[in-house]
Amino acid sequence: MSISTQPLALICDDEADFYCEALGAAVPGLRFEALAPGPQAADDPRLTECEVLASFAMHLPTQAFSRAGRLRWYQALGAGTDKVMADPARPANVWITSSSGIHGPMLGEMAIFLLLSLAREARALHRQQAEARWERQSGSLLKGKNVVVVGTGASGTEIRRLCAALGMRVVAASSAPRTLTHAERCVGLDALGPALAEADFLVLATPFSAATQGLINPALFRAMKPGLGLVNLSRGGIVDEDALLQALDDGTVRAAAMDVFGQEPLPAGNPLWRHPKMIVTPHVAGHVREYAAENLPLLQHNFQAYANGEPAAMRNIVTGPATTPDPA
Repeated sequence: MSISTQPLALICDDEADFYCEALGAAVPGLRFEALAPGPQAADDPRLTECEVLASFAMHLPTQAFSRAGRLRWYQALGAGTDKVMADPARPANVWITSSSGIHGPMLGEMAIFLLLSLAREARALHRQQAEARWERQSGSLLKGKNVVVVGTGASGTEIRRLCAALGMRVVAASSAPRTLTHAERCVGLDALGPALAEADFLVLATPFSAATQGLINPALFRAMKPGLGLVNLSRGGIVDEDALLQALDDGTVRAAAMDVFGQEPLPAGNPLWRHPKMIVTPHVAGHVREYAAENLPLLQHNFQAYANGEPAAMRNIVTGPATTPDPA
């Protein structure tokens, strides 16, 4: 039996077999092998051999960077890399890339689903169905409502497009205000308070960073137009959850839909689970059956660039041997 001399690319994911088959056919310069996620992954001997490792942060094998002595590149299968970047064992000479930019359709559709759920009183309707109780609820239109969308990447762009298509008046918010499509204007994060004073809805689709940690804080809740609807699809830690509970109780926030939380899984005893004005979803905005197929074109580009000896041509480089990571 001959031993392959091709560099090993190890993919740790529930869809690893799909990725390995598709990427193996498209990028012959690498040897792709699947690694099932779970506690046993940390003991897989192939970690010491792999030159490339791809996974979600939550599936990254324990002590992967300490064990993978030959690792040259880590490809995150999701958009977030904060956990990886904070790993003290991460070697400085390893390329880190993400799958940022593929989530627009996923978060866009989820945002509209949750906005409609808030506007049409979905929680009350579901309770009535469970009780076989026929009681007509009066919902409201999204058309004509003011929405502030925080985040101007691919997801924020798609959310703005869909909101505008429904006839909503859209204001974007970003750390760098500029002219954007599907928005009447774009304001800086420092001007978020005045924008929220006129908003009927707030949608969060921004990365977690030093600039956005605790962004939706007690002061901003006080600045909001009473009765605002809040949707958070970004990251836990951006919304002050204690302040949110207070805002729900006092009516500042009419209703909220949260897909992400500071602690995940959200503990069973957390009052957000049972608050009558809350919709809680378990971080599923990007959890769709088509995820791997949506991610594949980006991965093909990056793996081909790496196999060609041109890692600097990869997309979504977070850091690498010749780069300085963003401190945020």
